[in-house]
Amino acid sequence: MNEVRQREPRLVLPAHTKLAEGKPCMFRVPGVCNGRTDTTVWCHSNMGRHGKGVGLKSHDCFGAFGCSACHQWYDTTSKQAADYTRQQAEDAFWLGFERTLKFLWEYSYIVVHRRG
Repeated sequence: MNEVRQREPRLVLPAHTKLAEGKPCMFRVPGVCNGRTDTTVWCHSNMGRHGKGVGLKSHDCFGAFGCSACHQWYDTTSKQAADYTRQQAEDAFWLGFERTLKFLWEYSYIVVHRRG
């Protein structure tokens, strides 16, 4: 289904993306991951559905903790055919995203405040 989407203003959350520093890699791509927490950064989604476009990063809420090796692998594999397919890169992103989201909940970086 082709849907027409208007470009939304990019959601920028600097405190959120900074959380990745010193955290474990959540991509954990076999044969790629260096496992070094000192290289972990916030890896933005490369999917258009998350706001990614030519010259545009996705919204900051759509990302995962990734070591430098997994981050480079994800960005490269998402753009061109390499040893892995684009679908494998997308699958790795979703797994990393889910692990990151669970981590953020588990360690109370995400907390629900009840009103009333």
